[in-house]
Amino acid sequence: MSITYMKNLQLIDDRVNNLMRTLIVIFIVVLFAYLVSCDGSDGNGNQELTVFDVTISVLEVESQIGAPTDCPESADLKLSLIINGNSISGFAELIGFGKVGDASAVSGEIINNEFTLEPFRVSVTGDLPPDPSFPASGILFDFQQFQGVFIEESEASDKIEGVVSGKVFENIFDAVICDANFSGEFSGEEKIPIGCVSAAEITLDENRDCPAEAISNLCDGVSYLCSIPESNPPPGLFLIDNSWEAIDCVTIGNPSPFITNLELNIFGSIIGGNFITTGEPLLCFGPPS
Repeated sequence: MSITYMKNLQLIDDRVNNLMRTLIVIFIVVLFAYLVSCDGSDGNGNQELTVFDVTISVLEVESQIGAPTDCPESADLKLSLIINGNSISGFAELIGFGKVGDASAVSGEIINNEFTLEPFRVSVTGDLPPDPSFPASGILFDFQQFQGVFIEESEASDKIEGVVSGKVFENIFDAVICDANFSGEFSGEEKIPIGCVSAAEITLDENRDCPAEAISNLCDGVSYLCSIPESNPPPGLFLIDNSWEAIDCVTIGNPSPFITNLELNIFGSIIGGNFITTGEPLLCFGPPS
């Protein structure tokens, strides 16, 4: 067995370990996918999950004693919500450093069109610094208040807007540049067309129905690690990300080679894919955490 082949096996094993560490988050998403596909308990039928692209505007920052306040003026959030009667469930993901952070569960209630979410926190980290002794850069929002209103548009996408407050923290490697309480506003619009699909969203039934399109719309920094069949092209590992283009719902290319017969399992990994030139199965783990 060659050294290169052994290294490839080790890389794959590492990806499996990373995947196991994210199973808790994936379980949350799978639960929401189940709710989407099943009747609601209030007898109103299927409940749809709606993804909103939300902008948080930080309007006021209250400094803590001796803490820095070079805080972000705005932040982008993906808010995926299911409404079932007066209850809201779903998950939120913070966008930063060109990628989407881990999904955090959210819950709340809605009366008429006004809604309130229970306190939740979201974070995202950047790439590891060159010096391994430094922590990765990161941003964290700890929302203590998230209240707003749904605005239903008859001929356009639905919108949400409201007020937020809580705590914001940001570090650039080992330097903390923001650690403060904040208040602000938010506005969001239902994502039409599909747009940026995150690692959490890609496990949902609606994306598994058309995996090639979902993969081609992954946000920056989210990739699948795949092992190439040994015949052609040469064996090794490569990444599938949003630089690949969907040819149809089960075929994707970059632009060549084309990979067809794509499927996504409930954990978001690719199964059943084949290289169109060889017909050999493709093994993909991902997306990485």
